[in-house]
Amino acid sequence: IKMASLEIELDRADKYYAPGEMLGGTYIYNDTVGIQHQGIVLNVSGYLDTVSIIRGKYGRGPLKESERIYFLKDRKELTSPGFLEVKKEIPFEYELQSNVPGENLVETYVGVDFSIIYEFTITVLKGSKVTEKTEQFYVAVKGQGLDAELGKKDNPIDFCIDPSSLDGSSISSVPKFLFEGKINSANCCITEPFDGTITVKESELEIKSLEVQLVRVETFEGKTNATEVQNIQVADGDVIRNLEIPLYMLFPIVYSSPTMKHKDFKIEFQVNIIVIFLNGYQLTESFEINIYR
Repeated sequence: IKMASLEIELDRADKYYAPGEMLGGTYIYNDTVGIQHQGIVLNVSGYLDTVSIIRGKYGRGPLKESERIYFLKDRKELTSPGFLEVKKEIPFEYELQSNVPGENLVETYVGVDFSIIYEFTITVLKGSKVTEKTEQFYVAVKGQGLDAELGKKDNPIDFCIDPSSLDGSSISSVPKFLFEGKINSANCCITEPFDGTITVKESELEIKSLEVQLVRVETFEGKTNATEVQNIQVADGDVIRNLEIPLYMLFPIVYSSPTMKHKDFKIEFQVNIIVIFLNGYQLTESFEINIYR
């Protein structure tokens, strides 16, 4: 016997919505016969949870519903009790706004220690039985991460990596090297590339690789954890000296987000410039960045 089912089609292929916009689409009820129902309801929620598709089954389990940090939790009746025809397509919409006192909607985020999830469930009530379907969507918040002083202004940084910048090393025992470069802005718009340049001025050791690494820094429940988001090689081999090499990186969707400083958690980012020598020795220069939308 074929079971009744629901299909949901959102009106945006990328499933991205902003606060104040209408979350909308169509739901389709599939069954062999029409049914009398006791109403069709929409439950919408946005919350922080400790689930992570990055860690999967090796990560921490989800929080109890009562322990989640909610930014949105709402219920709306889509249809009052009545008759539902076979394969009936019904449009729906919901104005996306936080309804949790003291909270605002924040960006969707997939992290290691926690994620910020938005989802909705459409339920067809049929007496003691229900037919329901849950769908996730994404939220982009214009203005999130904007620094009070910098706003959208660039914050360029010139850098120099040489033996004097190393921690806990005797300069006399370290081979000579000098790398100079520029980060065009440490205040970054999430929809624009992170970019800059690096130049190898001098290196006694043969170079194997130059890389740019994006790191997420998550703070939750009193603990701070830094993990790699992505690593991009910008040069391979013993590069030509005094050649200006471009640094270029796009911020990945959902695996990065605007900087977020909430009273219960923080999402911050840094960029590492990494030099790997052929003998395995590695240099890492770190820069804190601010990301905004």
